[in-house]
Amino acid sequence: DILASGSAAAYTWDQPASARVLVVQLRPNSQQGPRSAPSEALSPAAAQLSAPSPSRKPRPEAPPAPVRDVPLDVIGPLDPMALPDVAVFAFVRAEGAVRVLCLTEDRDKWLRHSGAEEDAKAEDEIVSIAVSMLLCGVGISIVDAAPKELIYVAINDMSVTFSQSNFTQSLGFKLGNFQIDNQLEDSNLPVLLSYVQPLRDHPPPFFELSIVRAVNHPDVNYFVYFAVLVQEMHVRIDDDFLGEVLNLYRSLDLAPFAARVDAGPTAAPTVTLERPDARGRRQNKQRVLPAGVYHFAYAFWPQQKMSPPVKVRAPQAFSSATWSELQVRPNVRRVLLVSSDGGASFRRCAVIRQRRRSRLDRVRVDFDAYNPDDVALPYNGPAPSSADSKQQKKMYFDVFMLNPIKIGLSFNTTPDTRKASGNPLRTLLNSIGTTIANIDSAPISLNSLFIEKAFVDSAQLISRIRTHYTRQLIQELYKILGSADFLGNPVGLFTNIGTGVKDFFFEPAQGLIQSP
Repeated sequence: DILASGSAAAYTWDQPASARVLVVQLRPNSQQGPRSAPSEALSPAAAQLSAPSPSRKPRPEAPPAPVRDVPLDVIGPLDPMALPDVAVFAFVRAEGAVRVLCLTEDRDKWLRHSGAEEDAKAEDEIVSIAVSMLLCGVGISIVDAAPKELIYVAINDMSVTFSQSNFTQSLGFKLGNFQIDNQLEDSNLPVLLSYVQPLRDHPPPFFELSIVRAVNHPDVNYFVYFAVLVQEMHVRIDDDFLGEVLNLYRSLDLAPFAARVDAGPTAAPTVTLERPDARGRRQNKQRVLPAGVYHFAYAFWPQQKMSPPVKVRAPQAFSSATWSELQVRPNVRRVLLVSSDGGASFRRCAVIRQRRRSRLDRVRVDFDAYNPDDVALPYNGPAPSSADSKQQKKMYFDVFMLNPIKIGLSFNTTPDTRKASGNPLRTLLNSIGTTIANIDSAPISLNSLFIEKAFVDSAQLISRIRTHYTRQLIQELYKILGSADFLGNPVGLFTNIGTGVKDFFFEPAQGLIQSP
């Protein structure tokens, strides 16, 4: 695509699943005729946009033109590009869920999207709000209907700090010490969760959260820094405690908090249209939809409660589309819907089979099953005020860091057939055998998660975190099995032997977190 000076163009990806790198080639104005007045989002010279090419050889009669691969995952300024008579400044900004590449010769506009201007005005930063709160101690007790105390939570040295300036918002949260006690009488493990303090004169806080958000990006939630640090802990559980917690859960009325079974998807899909295949079009094997404005949504089958719709403008005819960020409900099919009347009514275009794993999904479908004469389904999703969820701000993280987590897990069972009646958990453990079920200080180490220059929405971020810790827990499962008493706790033996050899392991106590 050729983008002339003083113009703008929408660009999408023919293969959304591939690497998203945009190749920008600038051509001098002498090759393009008179130059129009530049604007913020436009190039002062002609720009050619394309996907990466194995070779880029300029024409013999033309001088070499600057060529650059532009990473669109970065929000902010890019290095300037030089033409023979002018310097072109480039930056990427966000407009909702869309990233906009801007080429201009106006250096001031480029500075407004860079850290240079903020650094120059650092001494002019004005703090409008500064709040600090410190609680020396907080205690929380959980009692059942008997009444009988089950859990006591002790929190010491809790601090919260918040500040806001004309550049940033900062939030800091710390827990100096944290402990959960098992209050059941005659419990073999009276401390349920405890902080393992390192041998230091001033041990670090048990939990730290630090968030720094930039306020000068109105179209995206721009986080300069987001970090969480949890220190090493011991978790000790016995079967009596689990049985009492299970009984407490059964006695609670959770109906008002339960999710509706007939609720539809909560987020709109992302839809990328694809041009019709020339061969299939000649053989009349593809249903081609004309250019126009369409609304796309989907629903769980058979409830058919629709998701918020997404509006897509098709500049030309299309025959297929890639649907991404589709929510999945186990054992439930999904039906994809299309509207050509402004989103008032929808018609089915495909039915997606169920997925076992509950995660976001991506599918590519043709519109062969779409029939404009089918019965139209009136839109029954969220109200228009909240329907356009794709207009919600996305999040951009300069640095997103979850520090490592280290847990020592113990589980103890006590053979008591008198308490097994009415307690399915104890009945199961007694059938397995108390010796096999006991676990002694199984070490669980979860690696850190570090993400840099990420442009995501909340669903994508949660999916990445869930996938990361699921894989980590599966890898650590062998340590739990290896710490069972009937094996003689071989993991504990090798851990004690190898402590001096594994000093390079990233201990949580060695983790660093920047204060806001």
